[in-house]
Amino acid sequence: MDAPQVSTAFPEGEGDLCLISNDGVLFYVHSQLLRHSSPVFATMFEIGGGTGKPEGKSNDSVRMEADSATLELLLLYVYPLRKNPQLETLEQISTLLSLSHRYELDGITQQLRVALTEPRFEGSDLTRPLYKVSPLIALAITDAYGLIPEARLALHDCLSLDQSDLLGISAQINIPFRIITDVLKLRQERVEWFARKLDSLEWPGMTAQSTRHCAIDRSKIEREFNQKPDLHALKNIMLSSSDAGISIATLQGWEKEWSQAFAKLPEFPAKCSKKVSNRSISKDYACSTLGLHP
Repeated sequence: MDAPQVSTAFPEGEGDLCLISNDGVLFYVHSQLLRHSSPVFATMFEIGGGTGKPEGKSNDSVRMEADSATLELLLLYVYPLRKNPQLETLEQISTLLSLSHRYELDGITQQLRVALTEPRFEGSDLTRPLYKVSPLIALAITDAYGLIPEARLALHDCLSLDQSDLLGISAQINIPFRIITDVLKLRQERVEWFARKLDSLEWPGMTAQSTRHCAIDRSKIEREFNQKPDLHALKNIMLSSSDAGISIATLQGWEKEWSQAFAKLPEFPAKCSKKVSNRSISKDYACSTLGLHP
């Protein structure tokens, strides 16, 4: 029989407690660190009557509902002198949030919130925060765990997504219907605002031919804006339209009004802030990350 695999990051002799991942890898850790980090572990040790024994003297082990890669990431967050891991995917964020909620590792939950929203370094390059990689998936994750400030950031970015990307992601994974509804409702507010601005323009030309041409031009502008309702799309569309008849001063006024109305973070609906525990939603998000269907 082959000897069990032991973690190189947490080898035998590292601590008095053995954690066993669901793929059979052994992690030797200090039980006191887990006790102080997690009330769930503290209660488990009290009921079980131990761990807390001198290091190297205990045969206690705990089976964990996490694979070895995820468990190693979690323990790197638990150990205060270890460098926090570099998380690269929303799947990792979701899986770790599930574990931190299961074991009430509130300190790790806070660190994961930072990892979700802060820019990251890839080598010497500073890259965008993970929530910006796929805002709709990030919104579903933050909604599931009641992370309201982070949800507002993700929701804001969802409003300027290309419509084909938005619908494509929602078709691939199980995004709650109420989230899609709220995103589409807020996007529609932008579309209606833009339509009112177009109504206020004096479209040039009085002949039947020019009227028809202007109608086609406006239809194209609205269609493109509906596809991606953000300020940059608005500016590019209007400046590229020779028949819009809009002055630079008018466009600047629109920009100011747009910033006042839409630049701030949207409120996250209270009905979406239900906090969950003891469940992972990472499977669906893994499918999105890998381009697969669940």
